[in-house]
Amino acid sequence: MAPMLTRDNRMNWTLLLAAVGLLFAACGGGENKAGEAQAALEAARPDFEARRANITAALKQAAELRDQGHDGGVAAFEWGDRPAAKFLDVRNNKLDKQANGRIFELSAANELSTDPKSMLGLFADVEWPARLEETLGGKALSKGQVESALEKYLAVRYLCLLVADDFAAAELGTGTLFTVNFKPGHWKGRAFYFDLEQGKLIGGKAFEVRNSDKIDFKTESGAEDVQRKRAAEACTEDLRLQIMAAASSP
Repeated sequence: MAPMLTRDNRMNWTLLLAAVGLLFAACGGGENKAGEAQAALEAARPDFEARRANITAALKQAAELRDQGHDGGVAAFEWGDRPAAKFLDVRNNKLDKQANGRIFELSAANELSTDPKSMLGLFADVEWPARLEETLGGKALSKGQVESALEKYLAVRYLCLLVADDFAAAELGTGTLFTVNFKPGHWKGRAFYFDLEQGKLIGGKAFEVRNSDKIDFKTESGAEDVQRKRAAEACTEDLRLQIMAAASSP
């Protein structure tokens, strides 16, 4: 007997054909979204590129000022009627939507330092420059993602670039159980503040910070080597906090 298409078989074939139709529709929808994302990116690219150019110019100018030496290169502030700056501290609140500024150290290669071992690497918003490159590289999957990335990127109006002129880590001395004496470390350098919207240096300041006189630290052991290691880490963290606080107040 020849195969027969029964009612149940017809239903199965109907469901299969419907699923295939939905699959093709989904594929078409994906292509449409990709096309919309690419179109949105090309429309927004001039704004992305203009902001990236202003960052590049700021890095170059900060490097030139750094190379003048610590006795010079600090321009007088011309803040004018610009909105107040609020610099992001990712260790405190990385999702602070009110923060319109970012603080980075200027690396030896004249780039934004994202090295976690640098003095402020753990406080820097390393995702901010990465998101720009990813978006410009076409990794956004939808028009909405492109528009959101541009909005977040342009919301960062101010860039503070730090250069160190002198640094000395804290020197640990004698200690007792859970207490370590130390000579405070210090950091001396300059901060240069740029308006990325206008592509202009606002001004700069030279400042010096030192460790707090008393620093609390946690240790999982009373062993001297462990205690001294944790104390040294706490001193470094404390100095980072002092630098961040000073740089956050133009």
